[in-house]
Amino acid sequence: MTKLQRIKNLIIATLMILCAVILLLDPEDGYNIVLIIFEISLLATSIRGLVYYFTMARHMVDGRVVLYKNLLLFDLALFVGAIMDIPASIMVIYLSLIIGFAAVIDIMYGIQAKKVKSKIWLGKIIYGVVELAICIVSLCLIKKPWILPYVYALVLIYHAVIKAVEAFKKTAIVYVQ
Repeated sequence: MTKLQRIKNLIIATLMILCAVILLLDPEDGYNIVLIIFEISLLATSIRGLVYYFTMARHMVDGRVVLYKNLLLFDLALFVGAIMDIPASIMVIYLSLIIGFAAVIDIMYGIQAKKVKSKIWLGKIIYGVVELAICIVSLCLIKKPWILPYVYALVLIYHAVIKAVEAFKKTAIVYVQ
């Protein structure tokens, strides 16, 4: 990871913690804030990925996968924008399922890393188990829709801490100057 990427990760982690603090300070409007933050982050990610596809990935092997993934993210962002008027309990389910899906992917990645004797397997499994625990807790508290801002703030803080820790890790690749 280059110094610029490390600085970028620290800035993103700081912004994620700032968004989490805003959610924790204003839980009444937190539902709409969560949806807006979620939609903007999905839109930004999908647009960045589409720009990457049209500038470079379309010339790569399996470049269409980048296109499909980012079109799905763009569609998901539009869907999130369209569901601003649904009840908060449905949004808790939606957010919990997304977190749960990411947790299962991280656990599977950790198991695969263990099979190839990589050193990161334990961290990935712990990361996935924590996300799965957040998913289960939020689904257990589904009768309390005011919990959504707190769940999303917890997830934001957790991801920000992980991103900041990764920014300070030493790089295993030696760069030739």
